[in-house]
Formats: sequence, structure tokens, C-alpha cells
Amino acid sequence: MNSKSGRNLARAVKLLKSLHASFTSKQGVFSNTDELLENQIPLHVKPLSIEHANFLFYLISQDHGTKSASLYLRAKQVYSVDSTIFDPSYVASNFGSWEAEDLVKRTGKALGTRFPMQTAKSWFINSKLLLEKYNGDARNIFLSSQTSKEALNKILEFHGFGPKIGGLLYRVFIGLGFVFFSDQDDIPIPVDIHDTRIAFLTKVIWSEVDPLSLTLQNYSPFVKFAQETWRLACQKASLDWLEIDRALWILGSKGCATERHHDCCFKRYCIKGSEMKRGLLVAFEGLDNAGKSTLIERLSRKFNAEQTPSVMTRELTTPVGRLAIKYVKKNAPPKMKALLFAADRLERQLNNVEPALSSGKIVFADRWFFSALAYRLAESETAKHKDMERYVRSVNKYNLNPNITFFIDITPAESIKRGTPINKNNYTASFLRKVRACYLQLFSNSKAVVLDGKLSLDELEREAYATIKSMLRNHK
Repeated sequence: MNSKSGRNLARAVKLLKSLHASFTSKQGVFSNTDELLENQIPLHVKPLSIEHANFLFYLISQDHGTKSASLYLRAKQVYSVDSTIFDPSYVASNFGSWEAEDLVKRTGKALGTRFPMQTAKSWFINSKLLLEKYNGDARNIFLSSQTSKEALNKILEFHGFGPKIGGLLYRVFIGLGFVFFSDQDDIPIPVDIHDTRIAFLTKVIWSEVDPLSLTLQNYSPFVKFAQETWRLACQKASLDWLEIDRALWILGSKGCATERHHDCCFKRYCIKGSEMKRGLLVAFEGLDNAGKSTLIERLSRKFNAEQTPSVMTRELTTPVGRLAIKYVKKNAPPKMKALLFAADRLERQLNNVEPALSSGKIVFADRWFFSALAYRLAESETAKHKDMERYVRSVNKYNLNPNITFFIDITPAESIKRGTPINKNNYTASFLRKVRACYLQLFSNSKAVVLDGKLSLDELEREAYATIKSMLRNHK
């Protein structure tokens, strides 16, 4: 390791506390922890049984060089139809060598590992050792040990169990409660190059080399230093390293590996996460039945499929919004409706829109501020338009301005024609003409994009998509 390397232990402690809080509350990348090794158990297998222990032993022995989620799923599928291949007695007595074609087929090829022959080799060698020394029961590796260190040394005798994989087996067996050691806190966290990369990107450790210029393998010389740093930070923060290791594993596999910076609890401290751009608020306006909701749903699916996260927000979906609906049905005065609609919008902004924007997501709004103006102005006498506009703007002063607004322009006749018993508001053509006129007047002095509502949905989607993509490229 370079002599100019160093660590910021106080920063490491701060980050691990944040990591632990996010992990235990299932926030961001931790919202789904089903892929943790501790959660891998075949159907109808009793927890902490010999079958459970041996399944995990064989599974963990192959947890390298293959996407973990796929490996875990395949292992459980294999077990459901061929559980005997996870029995060391069966393997040792039915195969003369690790080169046996059927063994390769039922282990490496069945699991989809990168090197099936090597999988069969470790499977065969470890089965014989497990049978000879531990009576074919992986639990006995631990039960025959007096200390954590002794157990870990025994694990490292098995083929393919280096410090990382060996530490992983130790973590899973201790974490699930197969056994308990009083000195288990003395075992170093099984850190690998992925965990080391996290330490570099969060400036917990550093060297004279720019971490963004390093490939994953370039982090290898720093693994032990990172391991000691995370261990010391766990001790200072009084955190269980078993939980921290689980959290780091998820963070590396579901956060860093997939560039999900917006869902990462380290994004404020990470070189990559801190460069993440704020999201876009994209509003769609128009008369009722213009196709706003359908277009938003299509665009949201399209961007999500491209790994550009997006969410949708619709008016009157909050408790205040539901109250507004009651008042609307009672023909409440325009100013009362403007106030309630603004409160609904602000509640959605604080609880949903702002957090999504802060995490870099696109927020598609089915109506925003311009709807409030257009509909309330249309309900008011022409002579009172200026007063109403001032009022609507004042009660919406805390609402965000969209980065871009689309107006899908359809005629009042088309709006009425498209209406259904479910979504029809019984607006007259005369009223809708006023609303459309107000929209067009408002948009004449803005940068809103007017879309021709006579276009097909595919055409509308292409136009809106191209505009948003262009804005994303230039968005700071």
C-alpha cells in the first residue's frame, strides 16, 4: 500500500451510523433484503438443521464470479429437484473424482457458475473433507471450535474458502444463530475489493491515486487497510460488524454495482453520489380527457426501463385533496377551491415530490400550478381576473416551478366527446372554451411546450420524450 495513504476514522464512524440506520429501517437500496444469504433456505427445509447448514455451505463456496441473486435462485431450484447433491455422504460415495461428468452437470452447470469444472472440483474436495473431519455436517465446523479464530481457521482449510468467502460463511452461521462465540467481535469484517471501493469513494480512506481512475482490481492492495478501517469504525460506533457486513454487501451489489446513487445512504459523502444531478419536475396540463394521465404513465415506464428513475404525482390524492373533492361537489367558491388545491399540491411536494427530486428522479405531475390558474380564472368574472390571479399565485407561492410544462391542446368538443361516466366533470363547452383560452393566454408568456392533442399517443410520447431527453442532457 502507498505510504501516502490514510484514513478518516471519524468519517467512517459517521458513515457506518448512517448505513446502520438505513439498513435497519429498510430505506433506499435496503428496501428489499431478500437477496441476503441469511434469507436463503430451500422450501421445506427446517431452519438451523443439518440440511440448512450444508445447503448454505455449498452455496457460499460458489458465491464468487457469479451474480449472487441468480446463483441463490438456481441453488434453491436445484435443491428442490436434486437435494442429494448437497449431501456430502452422497457426493463422496457416488462420484469417483471431481471430473465425473454427472457431477459437473449437477453442480456447476446446474448452478450456472462461470467455471463448472472448478465448481465440481471444490464440491467434491469439500464434500470429502466435510465427511472426514466433521461427520458430513457443516455445523460441526463451528461446534467443534472453542473460539471464533479457531472456527475461521477451520473454514479456511476448505477448497475455495479464502478470507472473503470464509468470512462470509462465518457471518452467516453466526448471524443465523447456529452457534455463538464470546470473541466473535475480534474477527475482521470480510472486506473485499467492492467494500474497499466504497471506502475510497466516500473518502474514508485515500491515497495519491484518483479513485475514479481505478478499476475494481486496482483496489486489491488496499483491502486489508480498508478491512481494519471498517473494523475500528464498528468498534468506535458500537455497531455489530455482522449487520454492517450485510449492509455493505447490499450496498455494493445493489447500489454501487448498478449505479443506484439516488437510493444510496452514502450519496452525500460519495464522490459519485455527490455529483448526482437533481431531478426534473415535469408537469402536464390540459383540459379534462386530453390524455395527460396515459401519456405520463407511458413516459414513466419508458424512463424507468432506461434506468432513469421516475415517479408520478396526481392532484387530490392527499387527505387535504380528499377534503377538496367534497368542497368541489358542494360548489365551493373559486378562492376556497384554489386554497385547498394549493394545500394538496404543497403536501405532495413536501412528502413525495421534493424527496424524489433530491434523489435525482424525474417527477411527472398530472396537473400543477397552471391548472389552478386556468380553472379558477375561468370560474371568475373577467373584471376580477387580476384579483383572482394574484390570489392563486399567493396561495401557491411555496410550490415549486416545474422545470418544463407540457400543454396537450384539445378542443372543448373533443374533451366532452372523450368523457366517460367515470371521469366526466359535466363541464359545458362554454366553460371549457374559457379554460382553454386562459391556458393559451398563460402559456403565451411562458416556456411551456404546446402539444397538438390531435396527434396519436405514440406521436405525443415521441415529442415529449425527445424534449425531456434534451433537457436531461443539459440539466445541471
